[in-house]
Amino acid sequence: MFSAVTLLAAIMTQRAAAAAALDRPIPACAQRRCAGKPIKASLGVLEFCVPRGVKLRKKVGEHGDIHYTITARLQGKSSDLYITSGPYYTGKLPDWTRGCDLHGWRSPDWKGEDCRIKGISSRSRYVTLNAPMGSAEYRDVPPKIAARFDRILDSLCWNELKGATGGR
Repeated sequence: MFSAVTLLAAIMTQRAAAAAALDRPIPACAQRRCAGKPIKASLGVLEFCVPRGVKLRKKVGEHGDIHYTITARLQGKSSDLYITSGPYYTGKLPDWTRGCDLHGWRSPDWKGEDCRIKGISSRSRYVTLNAPMGSAEYRDVPPKIAARFDRILDSLCWNELKGATGGR
């Protein structure tokens, strides 16, 4: 009995380590330089760098939720990247992301999911922002615009939560 429990514990530990290894660690924002405009999700914990040359709009909801819309144009057509965060967002992947290429991201205190869908003529991506809750997404955009939006999403970094206890 003891050896079966030990074996099961070892398997569970190995699976957890394998899952953590697939997660992409994101850097501290203090270690990055943003040549564009830094934008922060709610609480200011997570941050993206928005380069020059794209249109950025920010709206704050009545409950303190933050909505960014980043617009890029290609051949007269515009596409949007939406970054939303606040206390009332689930931080879960929506149904349309089923079957995506799914990976995780992590910081010392936070983690989330990064889901990519690549079609022949369009791309979609959904990133959960679990600090506290939110998402970043674009859907069905041309590959060239997806590459621009991916640079923004890949700039994700973390800040220490202000006022946190325990040395953090």
